[in-house]
Amino acid sequence: MSNGQRYLAAINARAAKLSKELSALRQERELHLAEAERFDQERQRISLEFAAYLLPEVSDKALAKLQQRIHYPGLLPIKKEVDERLEAADQERASLAKLPEVEHFDFHQSQVKDELAALEDSYQSYARKKAAWLASADYHALDKRQYFDPRYAPRFFKRLADWRNVSLLMEQLERAEPGRARFANPQAIRDEHALVFGEGSAIIEAYQDQQKRLGELEAQYARYQELLAAPKRLLTELYERLSEALVKHVESYTDTLLLELGSGDKHVVAFLQKMVGMRKQADYLREIVTRRLYPQISQLEREHNKIESKAQRVNRKLWRGKAIYVSGADQIAMERFDHQKWEKRRQRYAQTRSRLSSFDSYHRGSPARDYLWWDLMTKGSRGDDLPEVNRFRAAHPGWDYRSYQEPWSTVSNVVITAAAVDLAADALSLQQSDSSFDHHKRDIS
Repeated sequence: MSNGQRYLAAINARAAKLSKELSALRQERELHLAEAERFDQERQRISLEFAAYLLPEVSDKALAKLQQRIHYPGLLPIKKEVDERLEAADQERASLAKLPEVEHFDFHQSQVKDELAALEDSYQSYARKKAAWLASADYHALDKRQYFDPRYAPRFFKRLADWRNVSLLMEQLERAEPGRARFANPQAIRDEHALVFGEGSAIIEAYQDQQKRLGELEAQYARYQELLAAPKRLLTELYERLSEALVKHVESYTDTLLLELGSGDKHVVAFLQKMVGMRKQADYLREIVTRRLYPQISQLEREHNKIESKAQRVNRKLWRGKAIYVSGADQIAMERFDHQKWEKRRQRYAQTRSRLSSFDSYHRGSPARDYLWWDLMTKGSRGDDLPEVNRFRAAHPGWDYRSYQEPWSTVSNVVITAAAVDLAADALSLQQSDSSFDHHKRDIS
């Protein structure tokens, strides 16, 4: 093997190793993002349970009391809007219910369909004939000169021009309808014009009117069915909007407001701990992708592209029979690839991901802003390249999660009990249950 061939083999081997590392890092990136998405979804579920815990009912009295508790006046306006939409839907439903077309929908629908069936054959026949006429330029030329008007009386030379258009029109219509009898004379085509654009147009219009009527009947009945389901749909929407507004507001709380909200209610504290903890898990996983994995992947991609280009250049020279001088240092440098370095790096990424993904001791953390979840979840791992970790450690030198004192001294280290989860799940299930129209109205009002 020549010097150049050995160098090309080393280039290809290095390219293969880089490709393998790239694939492994990209896979690790996807695992990080998938775990972040999983925590987003789980946090959404917990948020709904938290809202259900605070919203066991949606009466005006209960919402007013909750508004006062969370210092947020935006819940009752949401309910008022939904109440107004429910009332409007109820009135529209009652109005539609009085219509014979709704009360006896099946009868009216069947009647229109029977009319359509009776007209179907004639409609299809005349529609084809009329389409053939309208597709002819010769027909339009004759029509423009009012050839089909009974009072039309052209002079000699105009009659010759008419005859040419009439002859071509006859041919086109006979070709469009194979098997039909040939037109005997110009009067025959005038007679067919009177039939197609007279009786035929009337049948086509009648058929299309019935189609329109059927569409209107079905749309009206579909709207009635939609209004029947409106109470359940609007009640679900009400709970979803109230929950979203409530959670969004609580997430903007200062530590003082969080302390006030959780004071005396260990279940609220536990929900807050879990919601904040899961948000942090998702945030950290995405930050690792942005700050660690993407730069490494980009570096390897650039190096891999350079190696591929070098391999192509060397291969072209060898193919042309050109001599390639490669120093021993270049050969060694190309063959050198610290696989263990990359392997250890990937193991650190995987280990950190595993720690973040498997963490579930939310009761040990705090929803307060002066708390670094990263240290609790990773046991103080290196993280100064992550903005939040860097800022927190700079602002709190010497801070240690192991000696952190929870501000809720009377409710610290609380796990979400089975009773709390069951209570929230039951409330959420009740909110989404199939209830009668009257039941929904009673709940909303």
